[in-house]
Amino acid sequence: MDNSVLTVHSYLASLFPTVTLYFQPPETLKLTYPCIIYSIENIFTRHADNRPYKIKNRYSLMLITRTLDETLNDILLSIESARFERLFIGENLYHFIVTIHTFL
Repeated sequence: MDNSVLTVHSYLASLFPTVTLYFQPPETLKLTYPCIIYSIENIFTRHADNRPYKIKNRYSLMLITRTLDETLNDILLSIESARFERLFIGENLYHFIVTIHTFL
């Protein structure tokens, strides 16, 4: 994992001490619930003088729980750059998805 991913992981771990965190887990991994699966969704780069000077990563965070947990949802939405994307139910699990941005 690079530094930005480690920073995001540490930040999420501080917000969700009882939730298992996964960064882009393989499909074969058996997940423990509640959990957050996060991945880099996009990378934006600003240039000046033909050089990148600001990089902004957009992460997708998916909170998966067995029951709709509004407390965890609220914590996720309290992240400064959090934007709600969608909520869906699949395989009897709630999937609450937000995106966040980080600056390097």
